[in-house]
Amino acid sequence: MRESGTDVQATRIAHWMVGRSLRALNRIDEALEIQLRLEREGEAAGTPSPYVFEELELLYRAKGDQKRADQYAELRKSLAKQ
Repeated sequence: MRESGTDVQATRIAHWMVGRSLRALNRIDEALEIQLRLEREGEAAGTPSPYVFEELELLYRAKGDQKRADQYAELRKSLAKQ
């Protein structure tokens, strides 16, 4: 089980993959909960993830919230420029 390991980044990636899979299954609210938690964890650790921002963008587009989706698209792009 990934959660019993000591590699925090690998655990976050595993959780991201679960969230990504839930989005693919159209389980949007569950996926959103995971990705928002990952966003908070990344922020707290000082390591925001463009992949999490991309998923959040896609999730908010799926929910019809274009404004929030656009905000995450901008966050993702700003990280790419760094």
